[in-house]
Amino acid sequence: MARNIPADRVVISVAGSDRELFSVRERGNGDLVLALKFGWQLSPAGQAYEDVVQQRFSIHRSSLSTGFVFKQTVQTKKRELSSAALVHPLNGTLAWPVYAYMAPDLSDERYRSRANVRDSVISLGACDPSSSTLCYVLVVTDPPSAGRIVPRPPFNATYLDYANFSIVLLHTFMCVPALPKGWMQVAVTSKLSINRSQATPLRVDQQSMPPERIWHAAREMVHALSHQVVRLTTEQFKAEGPLSSDFANRIDIMAYVFRAKGDLLAGEPHKLVVFARDPEHAAACERLLRI
Repeated sequence: MARNIPADRVVISVAGSDRELFSVRERGNGDLVLALKFGWQLSPAGQAYEDVVQQRFSIHRSSLSTGFVFKQTVQTKKRELSSAALVHPLNGTLAWPVYAYMAPDLSDERYRSRANVRDSVISLGACDPSSSTLCYVLVVTDPPSAGRIVPRPPFNATYLDYANFSIVLLHTFMCVPALPKGWMQVAVTSKLSINRSQATPLRVDQQSMPPERIWHAAREMVHALSHQVVRLTTEQFKAEGPLSSDFANRIDIMAYVFRAKGDLLAGEPHKLVVFARDPEHAAACERLLRI
């Protein structure tokens, strides 16, 4: 079983303690299994929100075609949902943004990493959830990935290489305090299967992205997450009222801009969700917004 295989555990330090984002296990045949720490909410087809208690991705070559399958399985307290993407190589190469994730408040003890002596730990540095929110896009390529997927501001890049695949993490920080629950944007090409009630049909017309297109796709996925930040943060701020009334009114219409080390990139300057390469810069922006 995959759980008996040593894991690579991707973590970030919060108050001096490693908090786990996800783990990767490589099977003997080169397939990858990703297991995410719980802590986000799901709203399938506009239904009521459900807390996710377990989520995993399997990444493998298709047995029926020349493509690659990225299958996700999500377990809530009520049901199991699954979906997948079938991606064909482009000019013999693979590059696919599997998902984008807005991390929750990782100071909660349930996110503490449980790495054992057989596991490897990959750290993304440190952050303070009270002033910034970690956001990352997980990209899968054929190995090696370094030099092919080049990060642009406001993203940093971390590379994990395996026999058949490489993982590229494009990570950045939002200048808003982390919320209790995270949020995810997943790139799939199938319909949603509920409680294994149907097979997961795949469209066969999806091609891998050129490496130079990945950064744009990552930006678009993070953009989609930012809209959830606006909505969820608005709900929290309206309920708790920690900010000035002027800020609370303006937050209703805020979206996002990208910032990297203080340099404004494309976007609308009056919007208030800022992304930065490092948590210190994100925290500084967050403090300025409170003035």
